[in-house]
Amino acid sequence: ISEALAGFEAMEGDIIKSQDRFSMYGETTGWLGSLTYLEPGKGYMLFSKNKTTLTYPDVTAGTTTRSTISTRSAGMPVETMAEQAGQYAANMSVVATVADNMPLYSGDRLLAYANGELRAEAMVTERPSDGESLFFLSVGGDRNEGISFALERGGEIIAETSPMLDYAANTVRGDIEQPMIIDFINDLEISVYPNPFEHELNFMLNAKSGDKVEIMLYTMAGQMFHRYQTTAAADGYIHHRYHAAADMSKGIYMATVIINGERHVYKISKR
Repeated sequence: ISEALAGFEAMEGDIIKSQDRFSMYGETTGWLGSLTYLEPGKGYMLFSKNKTTLTYPDVTAGTTTRSTISTRSAGMPVETMAEQAGQYAANMSVVATVADNMPLYSGDRLLAYANGELRAEAMVTERPSDGESLFFLSVGGDRNEGISFALERGGEIIAETSPMLDYAANTVRGDIEQPMIIDFINDLEISVYPNPFEHELNFMLNAKSGDKVEIMLYTMAGQMFHRYQTTAAADGYIHHRYHAAADMSKGIYMATVIINGERHVYKISKR
């Protein structure tokens, strides 16, 4: 990837992806992810935060020349998609890690599911700067649905979560420095995501008919600034979205979820 994109002025968070893999650019890591090389004749999508020019190597008869392609801040196909690889035409890019309470080992795989169907899988990768475990998943889909995760070791599923992520085509969740944190041990069928969040914070919880649910957000000084209450009308998942105000400060906040008087507290980060 680094050689193929040597003529591209990449910025932090830029992404290049195929149908089932992607890599993200970091200022300290360079290109990092599950997509490690580009194949002739296959299609790729480049997402850049900056309007710039991509000079792509063109190898012909043993010599290397360079062709220039203009990019834009939205998604740009580097080459025409010749054929669709995989079941879904679109995907969502997820950079994730696993909470410290679940040790990871070489060969572990993170799996993503929607309605029981496997949508993505990735082997554990280390962040070069500090050895932090990262997973780069390209989650396929064609509609808004909940995504759950499982950890596979030696061919066996050893941990699972409830749905903790909403699928949205051509979006990104997490990055190299602040990956999405997946907590298998403390899942308890309550998910608060993404964490850290930027504009929208989601609460997904599994409730039974008649359960009384209350969700509150607090500053670190203990001031409540958001409250949501409901009673589950039927068994199933309750999904509540909190949209951050435009002037909400970056920093640490506390989220409290109460189900029938049982309190669960989460530390969340606004970026």
